Amino acid sequence: MEQTVGEELAQRLARKLQAKPGHHPNGGFGYVHRDYCGDTVFFQDGRFSIAPLEVDGYPPREGTAYISFDSEASFVEWLAAQGDATLTGEHEGPLKKSGTMIGNQTLSIDRIRDYVEEAGLYAPRQ
Repeated sequence: MEQTVGEELAQRLARKLQAKPGHHPNGGFGYVHRDYCGDTVFFQDGRFSIAPLEVDGYPPREGTAYISFDSEASFVEWLAAQGDATLTGEHEGPLKKSGTMIGNQTLSIDRIRDYVEEAGLYAPRQ
């Protein structure tokens, strides 16, 4: 059975995103470098969203989110049930990708954990 994000990690991510609203680099997270930068997750205007970053790491354009949630509870419930195959775009769903875009700078359990651990909000892996 595939490992999922789990409720605890999803909840900690939601709290961190709410504490730092907006887009990367001030809020949310994602890669910022030249050219394609993959996906980001962020909290802004009361909504949690997963969206593609623009070229060179610029914030997503309005209306480009793959999926958004109006409440913390719905975001946590959805994210907690997701595994890497969904987050990387391999499986059907709102994050589905094709070809070389699968796993290309996408979300993953490890990236979420690393982002949350950065502020000491998630217990170290054992």
